[in-house]
Amino acid sequence: MKRIFFGLLIIILSFIQYFYSRSYKTNPVVEWQELELLIRDVKIDKSIAKEKLIKIVHQLDKKYKNNTFVDRWSFPLEGYDYRSVGGKDGDGFRTDIIYGPYGVKGYNFYDGNKHGGHPAHDIFIKDNNQDSLDDKTSLPVNVLSMKDCVVLSINTSWKNDSTVRGGNYVWTYNPKEKIFLYYAHLDKIFVEPGQILQSGTKIGTVGRTGFLADKKKSPTHVHIMVLKFNNGDMEPYNFYKEIKFLKG
Repeated sequence: MKRIFFGLLIIILSFIQYFYSRSYKTNPVVEWQELELLIRDVKIDKSIAKEKLIKIVHQLDKKYKNNTFVDRWSFPLEGYDYRSVGGKDGDGFRTDIIYGPYGVKGYNFYDGNKHGGHPAHDIFIKDNNQDSLDDKTSLPVNVLSMKDCVVLSINTSWKNDSTVRGGNYVWTYNPKEKIFLYYAHLDKIFVEPGQILQSGTKIGTVGRTGFLADKKKSPTHVHIMVLKFNNGDMEPYNFYKEIKFLKG
């Protein structure tokens, strides 16, 4: 009798383990995390990555279809405004230039860590001694979510000898507008994958993490990119006009 009982128990536990692992593997947030790392580290064929992303976005939209994502923007640095955005009147956003350590021209999401272009805005804090603290307050500067979104992935393991350009970073997704948001060069990160955020929520603090961002010649800043999903293509979006008249 005991053998039958333990036999049934093993079968039941095996089924539980099977269904748990299956649900884990079909979680689009987890699948994004796996794909994002493969793309970042240039370990996947671009066409295969594109097919996978199309499926993941479909699953994300389905998973969060009953959640409310309000159409609103927030300035991404607490205590700062558009005057801290690099360049002149948002002209730091350049998709077509040779940029980065690999000499690649133009931005393609599927190039991962070896991409070119600068389809983003760098927003600088007052940090002359480069300690990642605001010179006036002597406190860290909070990075705020620009949109209502779901957190897809975070990287908190950056080390000084790493070649990962974004350092510690956060990826989020807004299903209503089908946009991905990327916040790079962070110090601390306050959010977790799967967490749903409202616009203006603290996601981390400005830091000096990243392959080039930790160099002395680089002023302390957060690098923010918005990509519009279009049937597998990740199209850079210049969001300067949306944040120009906002204050963090």
